[in-house]
Amino acid sequence: MLSDLVAENLVTPEQVIETHVFRAPHAYPMYTLHYETHVQVLLKAIGEMVNMETAGRQGRFQYVNTHIAMKTGYEAADRLLAKLSD
Repeated sequence: MLSDLVAENLVTPEQVIETHVFRAPHAYPMYTLHYETHVQVLLKAIGEMVNMETAGRQGRFQYVNTHIAMKTGYEAADRLLAKLSD
């Protein structure tokens, strides 16, 4: 949430134009046969969007521990910054 980012002195409210958090009550990755192909199609489509990135278990379709999920958040931020600076 924005208030958490501000409290940690990571951003100021003026630096953030808009945010969206999408939550699903039961959204853990299910590894079915050939899931990798479908995931790559989705990640490629999202990767082509200038103002969107994914992170964490649901966003990257990875069943990972909390510290790795946090790392994917940082990586998503880096990808988003790179997209926006082009």
